[in-house]
Amino acid sequence: MRLPPFTTLTALEAAARHRSYSRAADELFVTHGAVSQQIRKLEDELGVRLFLRQGNRMEPTATGAALAASVTEALATLRHGVEAARNAACGPIVLSTGAAFATRWLVTRLARLSAETGEPDLTVRVEDRVSDLSTDGVDVALRFGVGPWPGVESVRLLSERLFPVCSPASWPATPSTARRTCCRCRCCATPPCPGVPGSRPWACPRRTCRPASALTTLR
Repeated sequence: MRLPPFTTLTALEAAARHRSYSRAADELFVTHGAVSQQIRKLEDELGVRLFLRQGNRMEPTATGAALAASVTEALATLRHGVEAARNAACGPIVLSTGAAFATRWLVTRLARLSAETGEPDLTVRVEDRVSDLSTDGVDVALRFGVGPWPGVESVRLLSERLFPVCSPASWPATPSTARRTCCRCRCCATPPCPGVPGSRPWACPRRTCRPASALTTLR
């Protein structure tokens, strides 16, 4: 069986949803007369009345409402199929990052990233070299550095705080020696400071010096 023209079906669906030819015309970017003509053409082809005027509203008949519901469902199926085809053509989003950042930070956030971006197909490429986003097939690269990165758009995600540590066995035994060797910076020029007898642990005024026992891994 031959189907009616697609334009007549979309006009029917929009008019039934809005209960108005004018609002349907605005949505379809056509005139009021064009919507009315498409629906009359569909009624003539089917041999049945699809709309009845009630005041300022165009109410679909039982047949018109049922057909409009079927068209709505068919359009949703078409949109889903087109979106799937478009995503397949684009391929997955490829994200490149270093091994340490991937395992210690990114891996716990992948589910959230996929949910918030609406991209279920995500490929993480773990590599420490700097990727060329124009030739390596990489869409997003996460790297440590201050830039600038020519030819790409960069956004700072977070900052990293670094501080010196040493083995407790290597810590100077006397307070005066400890004070001179503790980072050789002004933050430890005056007590209280770690390693100085009489001072409290972790009491460095700028909190940048910590004994090695504070780290779970010392490299």
